[in-house]
Amino acid sequence: IVDNYETRRTLAIATAIQAALAVGLAFSGELPMILMLTFLLGTASAVENPSIYTLVPRVVGDEHATEGNAYLEGARYTGMIAGPVLAGSLAAGVGTEVALLVDAATFIVIAVAALLLRVRRAVPEESRLEEGAARQGFRVIRGARVLVVAFTVIGAVILFAAMDNVAEVF
Repeated sequence: IVDNYETRRTLAIATAIQAALAVGLAFSGELPMILMLTFLLGTASAVENPSIYTLVPRVVGDEHATEGNAYLEGARYTGMIAGPVLAGSLAAGVGTEVALLVDAATFIVIAVAALLLRVRRAVPEESRLEEGAARQGFRVIRGARVLVVAFTVIGAVILFAAMDNVAEVF
């Protein structure tokens, strides 16, 4: 997606979707719905992250890309440390719904910031994926037993690690 569409708009759309999903999570109480919304939130994150990393050199300039990425990573890791503490405090103090609505607001802030960026990353025609390229990639994976096993095991590890990380809080 990031390779085929203008990145600033892609980031804004992905984070707006994440905001909507966080609002949905705030008001859903059924486990299947929570699991589906959480899965979709992670899927949108798979578009958001490469969009941000692709825009950094455009925002700070190629000569400052290393420094820009360092600041981005510093902010990300600070968020990974402080985020659960703040979310847990909010959830304990005013409720899970409010914590998720605050989370939704942070996604809105990122979407608006993306739209306010003056830089654009248009997709060069030669970098666009050909029609059916993704299907061809999946055929390659399905055709190699080692890759099928590797993707299955890695997917299961990520799934259960993510579930364990969330369950551990409770």
